[in-house]
Amino acid sequence: MESFPDEVLLRIFSELSLVDLICGARLVCWRWYNISKDASLWTNVDFSEIHHIESGKDLSKVHHGMRNLLFSIQSSLRSLTFGTACHDGGIFELFGSSYKYTYKSRFPALRRLDYSYSSVSSRNLRIAVITHPEIEELYLCHTRISFSEAMVEAVHLPNLKVLVFSDSSVCLNHDMPLAKFKALRVPKVCTKLEVVALLTIQVDLDDEVIQEFTRHCPKLKSLSLTCSSSLSADAFTFINTSTSCITNLELKDRRGTEPYLHFVLPYFPHLTHLAVNGQFVHLKDCTAIADCCPNLQELLFRIDGSGNDVPEGLFDHFLNITSSLCGLELLKIAEKCKNLRKLHVPQSNIDDESVVFLTQQCPYLEDINFSGCHRLSKISLLALSKNSPNLRKLHFQENNVDHEHLMNILLKCRKLQEVYFDRKKEAKLAGGPPQRFSPGSTSSESIKDADDIPFIDMTTSDEDNVLLSFRQSKGQPLALFPLSLQVA
Repeated sequence: MESFPDEVLLRIFSELSLVDLICGARLVCWRWYNISKDASLWTNVDFSEIHHIESGKDLSKVHHGMRNLLFSIQSSLRSLTFGTACHDGGIFELFGSSYKYTYKSRFPALRRLDYSYSSVSSRNLRIAVITHPEIEELYLCHTRISFSEAMVEAVHLPNLKVLVFSDSSVCLNHDMPLAKFKALRVPKVCTKLEVVALLTIQVDLDDEVIQEFTRHCPKLKSLSLTCSSSLSADAFTFINTSTSCITNLELKDRRGTEPYLHFVLPYFPHLTHLAVNGQFVHLKDCTAIADCCPNLQELLFRIDGSGNDVPEGLFDHFLNITSSLCGLELLKIAEKCKNLRKLHVPQSNIDDESVVFLTQQCPYLEDINFSGCHRLSKISLLALSKNSPNLRKLHFQENNVDHEHLMNILLKCRKLQEVYFDRKKEAKLAGGPPQRFSPGSTSSESIKDADDIPFIDMTTSDEDNVLLSFRQSKGQPLALFPLSLQVA
């Protein structure tokens, strides 16, 4: 290996797992070791990539390697991500055992710190932020740190641009008014904030909290909050619609049952991403989305228990929680939001007619989640396959659709990268109990069973005729169809 070109050594280096690297793979040869000391290779270290450690690896050796790796790249490291693999408390002591520790400038270039899903303590967090006030991005998702403790430490970072906090459990000994007061201090100190995500079930984030962030953080681009049931239009009075930079808005876990988006969305004319609760959706809300967000590219109707950190629908399956979005409301949105690329409406009450209209009006769809929409049939899949050539990701689980129709979409949407569906077979197609194949049998009849997936030629016009007859039965004009369907 001493005679290999640098390009070959770097290629091998890039293919190794992080576990191998921190366990001494850098010491294979001196040239490789010297090349690996290049600062450009170690600006970002992500320990969350270590999802599991092989049985042959010594856990203590891995943790020791983590610490040695961080010590050796302390001058170049800009981004550090911990994870579930970092359950050795010693690795969090790299920033010192107290804020008066001698080596308080150990990572002078560090700008991004992510403690999500780790066992970090509030003391570790305090030492890290006090000794590194230049940090610009702080992530605290599902840790042992409470909302109140996170807000207290965030004020030590005046250059903070990204603040993300998320919890999944209620702290039994917290003081809600005191926690809210601590949250109000953050925007007054961290005036450079661009991304704020405070998703908590410990504190009621009311109008006053939103007012402080929108008043003191003029560069705010993304705002995600656990929405209070008492939310009113007063929360957004400090937003200047002509100069506002907010393009991403998420209002989660709202417990109110009345329409509210009609007084919220007029303050956000530049939205491209909107995520709201799917429960208690009203026609008035959907009309506001259509009228106030013409540039919308991503629209997510979340349901409790689903989100970025929880597999969508996992808890809802047990809680029987569904979205109240219906077909008419989806029609209202699709009529004006024609730039939609991502649409998640799981467990909703939409129908085939609204999906067909959606695919006609929004030709750029790339990411669709229709899981649990029991009113959808093969018509919706045919519409997607005919009108959404850019489709890359599709969720179509827990629907009463034969799996052979789900396979058809793979033949038409050539850009598909991820597809999630259930292997279901209609009873009328099964033709009786499934037959099993025996190794000694040569009959073609014994090979065919209910799990076979037949091939259907999507180049024929049968699908066009199905869509055409469906739209004619609904009284839709031919002008809404592409030329190929009109000819058919």
